[in-house]
Parts: sequence; structure tokens; C-alpha cells
Amino acid sequence: MAAAGRPEGQAMSKSRPAGTLKNAVHELVDGFGGQIRAAAFLEVSKTTVQKWTDPDGENADIHISAHRVWQLESAARNPVVTQWLAAEAGCALLHLPPGGLPDAWADDLAVVMREVADVVRQVAGDLADGRIDRPGEAIREIDEAMGALAALRVRMKTELDRKESGA
Repeated sequence: MAAAGRPEGQAMSKSRPAGTLKNAVHELVDGFGGQIRAAAFLEVSKTTVQKWTDPDGENADIHISAHRVWQLESAARNPVVTQWLAAEAGCALLHLPPGGLPDAWADDLAVVMREVADVVRQVAGDLADGRIDRPGEAIREIDEAMGALAALRVRMKTELDRKESGA
């Protein structure tokens, strides 16, 4: 055990303002396994990773590069910084279905209907006692439905473009 009862190799964590880029990077690094693990994976020093997450003093303006964010998010399968950036831009990050888009229109519509039904089932079940008991599960279901709708939108836009070009 390290000092203060922390597991070996895990640094003490300082508070970061919620809803900031530094906080999103901290969540990504923490979710990856901490500063030491992230530093080893990225082949940078632990001090460099610490500076990316430190909102104070001379480190306030030191930020992680987009390439490094991509590396960590890809390996962790957790796009927390990308989600924060999208939200800051007034957008939402949509997760597309694994394996790409279905080929048949009926498949697209069936996926949308199934995912929307999952949202309704999750939220209605949670609201049975008058409150949302598992917001994380509801958000996951909503994200899956949004991904299915985004896939259907891509198909519709492709069809519209094809028709408008006379193909």
C-alpha cells in the first residue's frame, strides 16, 4: 500500500471543476487505470499526464493533444473527452451499431423500433416508483436508440443524395 491507504501506483486525486476539459481528461485517465498506466501506454512521463489533468497554476493551460485523446479513448473504449467536446459544441456523440449499418431498409427500421422500445421500457420501469432509479442505464439505452436513428438518417441522406443527383 502507498501512503494514505491508496493502492500502490495510484496518485492522490485533487478535485477538478465538474464540466471542464481538465475534468473530462481526468475521467478518461482515471478510467484508463490512472496516471501511471496512461503514461506508460502513451510513452510519456507521469508528470506530463498529471499536467493534462491539473486545472491549477502553470498547468491550467497545458492540454492533452487530440491524438493522445484518441489513443486513450480507443484503447479504453470510453470517449469521455470526445463526449465533453461534443456537448460543449451543442452536439451529441452517437454510437453507431457495431458491425456497421444494416443493408436492408426493414433491418434499419427494426433496429430503430427495438432500440426505441428499449428506451421506453427502461424509462417506464424506472418511473414506476416516480423517479429515475438507474439514469446510467437509461442513458445507455437512449444512446443506442440515437445510434440506430443516426444509422437510419445516413441511409435516408444517401438515398436523397442519390435521387437528387439523378442516379
